[in-house]
Amino acid sequence: MTQSEKRLMWIALAIFAGYAVPFRLAPSMSDWYSHYQTQKKQQLVEVERLHRLSEQGDKWQQEQQRATTQQAAIETALLQGENQELVSARLKNLLRTLATKAQIALQSLELPEFTETQDWLMVTQGIQFEATSEQTMTLLQSIKDEVVALPVVSLDVRVISANRIQGTLKVTGFSKVVQGTAPQTTPPTQGG
Repeated sequence: MTQSEKRLMWIALAIFAGYAVPFRLAPSMSDWYSHYQTQKKQQLVEVERLHRLSEQGDKWQQEQQRATTQQAAIETALLQGENQELVSARLKNLLRTLATKAQIALQSLELPEFTETQDWLMVTQGIQFEATSEQTMTLLQSIKDEVVALPVVSLDVRVISANRIQGTLKVTGFSKVVQGTAPQTTPPTQGG
């Protein structure tokens, strides 16, 4: 390479550097540095957030345990059964058992009333009975103390003698609707 070629090479390199550094290299380095600073700030914010969450780990664990306990209590308070008939049978059996423990003479069980909304089934069951006022109070207390939630929706009583009453008691129980077990109706058949 000759002396003039070397000098032309240096001039070309100087022109390239004069163009590339301010217009290409400097902006890309500035963009890279800005991106680096942004990433660094985001990482610091994320580390701080994770640190706060880890400090509250015990609180969240207690909250999760409380929610699990509450869910179990709710599940226990529901009537179990895969369809309306089973839920109704469970409620009738429970009322018979409570009445027997309270030494109440059941005269009849009314037909249950069903109300279904979204995922819930509400069953209202009425019983007609004869008892003393003390036995009636014992029955009401045992219904209140029952693990399965059975709100009393009505109580009608009338005195039939000095120490005996006749009454009608209605309670409501709740159950979760099991998906896919809706009552099947048989289509009417045609012909003769």
